[in-house]
Amino acid sequence: MKTLYGGTLGLASASPAEPGGLLRYSVGKQWVGYSQAPNPEAIDRLDHVAFATNKVVALREYLVAKGVTVPAIENRADHSLSITVADADGHRIEFIERGKVEVPASPDSTVPAT
Repeated sequence: MKTLYGGTLGLASASPAEPGGLLRYSVGKQWVGYSQAPNPEAIDRLDHVAFATNKVVALREYLVAKGVTVPAIENRADHSLSITVADADGHRIEFIERGKVEVPASPDSTVPAT
């Protein structure tokens, strides 16, 4: 991975951004991070994918309206807001809105899984 991300793609190495992280490569505000696999024998080692958004509240409302099970908005230690959903294979898909100070009030509109 050092050869690909650092050499071929020329991404800068940086300190891990998440607990348990081992290695991170970044370009602008985007980055790729690596950490130990929870189960070293697992074939599928994808932990999660994260996307930046400017409107996490509206995105949550949209996903709920489409029948997606979405938990309450999380207020993270870095003052960002996030929601995490699962894809069809059970991988976590996280949406993050950076730089907010508090979680806006929203009704509990979680849709049960079908």
